[in-house]
Amino acid sequence: MFKLGMCAGLHTDITVFCSSVDLYCTAITLLVFGKGVMAANYVQHTLSGQSFTTFCDGQLVGLNSAVRRVEIFKNGTQIYQADPNGQSTQDASVNSWNISTDWPKQTDFKVKIFIESVEKRDEGRLSCQVSTSAQGTLKKLITYLFVHDHEFDNLCPKNWDLYPPLHVCFNLFNNILTWLEATHHCREIYHAHLVVIPDQAFDRFLTSYLHGKPGTVWIGLTDSAKEQTFVWSTQKNAIFTNWASSPISSTATNCVEKDRLGSGAWRDVSCNKTLPFICERLASSYPRTSFKFNVILLSVAVLIVAMTILCVTTFICPRVNSKKNILAAEAAEVDKLTVADDDSGATASEIGQDEDEDEDEDEEEDEDEDEEDY
Repeated sequence: MFKLGMCAGLHTDITVFCSSVDLYCTAITLLVFGKGVMAANYVQHTLSGQSFTTFCDGQLVGLNSAVRRVEIFKNGTQIYQADPNGQSTQDASVNSWNISTDWPKQTDFKVKIFIESVEKRDEGRLSCQVSTSAQGTLKKLITYLFVHDHEFDNLCPKNWDLYPPLHVCFNLFNNILTWLEATHHCREIYHAHLVVIPDQAFDRFLTSYLHGKPGTVWIGLTDSAKEQTFVWSTQKNAIFTNWASSPISSTATNCVEKDRLGSGAWRDVSCNKTLPFICERLASSYPRTSFKFNVILLSVAVLIVAMTILCVTTFICPRVNSKKNILAAEAAEVDKLTVADDDSGATASEIGQDEDEDEDEDEEEDEDEDEEDY
């Protein structure tokens, strides 16, 4: 706005140039903040080189509804399908995946997906679609699979992992502590809390993250304040749950553990039990830009500033000075005309005075002659 206002009184070409300078400034602004925007919308998680396991089962199918076909999708594209007759197909894009389906009965199934060593190409959103006889087509999200990029390492503390859908960092601690001790450890040392599991996708992701080792871990769920009212360590009520069996209504069992094996089921146990635990905290807003990117950004900024200065000195300054010179010349011409007018006025006055003096002299001579005649 300032540049345009400054240029408003100059030549149209200069005004257009100033508008272009504004566009340059806008481009630089977008370039500076673009990295943060990109990071905020393209954060990835990694399990590179690790094994990964997840599954889809018949829990979403009703008891009286037969399963006709089950399909697995990655980012909306079908990668696997199977039916109760033992027929199955797997897309070549995931030929390194081990996908198998068990059919205990026609109304129940379990698709297991196993990746021995995850690679960058394996990342994606995994979902399950089931065709049934009585319920039509049923869909549900299985989990997210992300492959780590070092550009986003700084989003979480060192050795912690990122879960992008919730934009949280988490880490498994193998210290054997009670539930309260684990809570204190997360809060006082890492400014974090025991992990909160708001949905099935994150629950299954954590189950895979624990690598199927025997035992259980603490999660941040408890009903110690009010029996049978389970609240997370963030003071939010539990909506999603994954109980192995209905929790016991007893003041002796007020804290929740998660199984590392199978479906990663939860159990209500004594808070004095000592277990490993998972801490969780909010991830940083966006990553620091790389050194290479900063060098490129600085180079572009210097180049644009240099071009701007060059254009200003080449186009704007000469034209402004030229306009000033023209105005000065016009002012000088006006001054000359004013002086000329003043000189001509003075000359006319002098001529008038001379004529008056001549007339007076003639009158005096006439009077002298008349006196002599007399």
